[in-house]
Formats: sequence, structure tokens, C-alpha cells
Amino acid sequence: MPNDPTYLPMLGCKSNKKKRDEYLAPIPEDERHDLMTAYHKRLTSDNIQLRTEAAKAWSKWEMSTSKLRINQEDIARAEADEWAL
Repeated sequence: MPNDPTYLPMLGCKSNKKKRDEYLAPIPEDERHDLMTAYHKRLTSDNIQLRTEAAKAWSKWEMSTSKLRINQEDIARAEADEWAL
């Protein structure tokens, strides 16, 4: 396993291109080399639209990759602004 903090988050996404693409969507190409920093920057932003977009993408990815059995209801909940934030 690489000694890279972005390796584990991406490991869960490698098996499903659609989920990976949705997870990466809020992050510009030039920041994807350090996803933890890029997401932290957005999740703590004063810009509510930027923060909400990142929170939804992060939450959907987390609900899709952190469990052995994916619960579609959890993923659907992550679409709600209030829940994702």
C-alpha cells in the first residue's frame, strides 16, 4: 500500500468509475493529487455552494464505499443539502 493519504479514499472508488467520477467532480484536475487537502478546503469554505457541492459528493462517496452492503437510502439522503452538511 502506498504511503499516501489519498490512496485509501481512492481505493474504494477504483471499482466503480461512476462513483469515482462523482467523488472527483467538485475537485479541479490540478488539485486531485491531494484529495484530502482539496476536500478540506471546500468543506471548510465560506462559500455555501462550494461547501454543499463538496459535502454531497463526499457523503455519497462515503455511503457508497464504506460499507460491505450499500444502502441506497443512505446514498439518497446524501443528496439533501442539510444532511450532507
